[in-house]
Amino acid sequence: MKLWQRLVGQGYSGATPYRYWRIYITAVNSASPALYEVEFRGSVGGADLTSPSTTAQGDANTDGGYPAVNAIDNNGSTFWYTYSMTNAWLAVDLVTAHVCAEVAITAYGFSNSPKDFVIQGSNTSLTTGFVDVATFTGQTSWVGGTQRTFALPTGEPSAGGSAFLTLSNFSSGTFVNPTYAQTSDNQYATRTQANGGASTITFDAAITGVIPIGMALLGIKVYVEGKCTSAPIDITSFEMTFPTFQLGVTESILSVGGPTDKLGITSLSSIASNTFRFANYSGASSDISVDDIRIEVFWGL
Repeated sequence: MKLWQRLVGQGYSGATPYRYWRIYITAVNSASPALYEVEFRGSVGGADLTSPSTTAQGDANTDGGYPAVNAIDNNGSTFWYTYSMTNAWLAVDLVTAHVCAEVAITAYGFSNSPKDFVIQGSNTSLTTGFVDVATFTGQTSWVGGTQRTFALPTGEPSAGGSAFLTLSNFSSGTFVNPTYAQTSDNQYATRTQANGGASTITFDAAITGVIPIGMALLGIKVYVEGKCTSAPIDITSFEMTFPTFQLGVTESILSVGGPTDKLGITSLSSIASNTFRFANYSGASSDISVDDIRIEVFWGL
């Protein structure tokens, strides 16, 4: 069962900081998009989080003579241009995660301005992992060379926030297809485990830039989606301290920890590399199936 979707959107209160931000244009007013400047601001009316040295990238149809960096170079005479009339995008890498409260856009001209667009954030890369932060439609009040600003929903950044770590490099000496434990997609990392024995899955977690500057680690929550044919299967971590955490015969999403429980660690560096142990104390051989592993990090002041 693909159970993980039930939990989407149930994160901690507060704005979500992202390392990568982009404008994703789904419709223009008449011609291919061309933007003089795009500013991503940490507060309404505040300073631009980008600079001329910020890494920027445009979609595959960006004109090589008018690259994405032109839109963040603080030069009102240069611009980014793409031939994509729809699904055009320009992304920036802020190096560390930031809350973005406002976007300021200066279009080359009315015809080249975005009519419908989405501001998105990601903690994965310049090209993947983006989620919608704010959607704007029917934008026709553009004047070439004149800046327009768009406020983004932020809540109260000081209240704290949360993010799921990007996990990778799943491996195991005993589980078959350990990489299947990376995504909730009805494909399973599997292991037939004898009674009294245990097997492990190891993986890495991307921790750089996850917690915003000025915020502290408050808690960790671990989710495991899976099942077994003979229960229980005890799950433990070499790096974190779990309370009772056991797979059953019915597939479900198990979770331990929370917004104020650090599961025994003091720094995210402790979980840059992880080993999860699945031990069979059911009294019989058991087929273990792991569909997904996730780690959520909570922060605040």
